[in-house]
Amino acid sequence: MDFVDHRPQRGIKLQPLDEINGFKVRPGFYNRDGATAASNGVSFTVHSHGATSCALLLFRPQEKEPYARLEYPESYHIGNTYSMLVFGLKIEEFEYAFQLFLVGTGMPFSFH
Repeated sequence: MDFVDHRPQRGIKLQPLDEINGFKVRPGFYNRDGATAASNGVSFTVHSHGATSCALLLFRPQEKEPYARLEYPESYHIGNTYSMLVFGLKIEEFEYAFQLFLVGTGMPFSFH
C-alpha cells in the first residue's frame, strides 16, 4: 500500500482558501486559543459549548466600533471550536473580539 505524505514541505507557507469581506482566510490553528501570530497573518480560535455561530470583530486600537466583521464559515467550525487564519494582519496593529450567537437567545454576545 502506498501512503501519501500530506505534511507541508518545509518553507511552504499556508495559502488562503476563501475571502470574507475583503480579507483572505483559511481554517486556523484549532489547538491555540485566542489570537496567535503566524508568519503571514493571525489565527483566531475560540471555544463555545452553546454558540450557533461566531464572528470575529477587528478594531483599530482604542476604537469602540469594529472596522471589520468576519463571520466564521461553518466549515471553520469543528465541534465546539471556531478557528480562522486571517492573512495580512500584524498582531500588534489591532484589537479583536469574538461575537457569539448563543442557542435559544437569537442575540449576539461579544467578548474580547
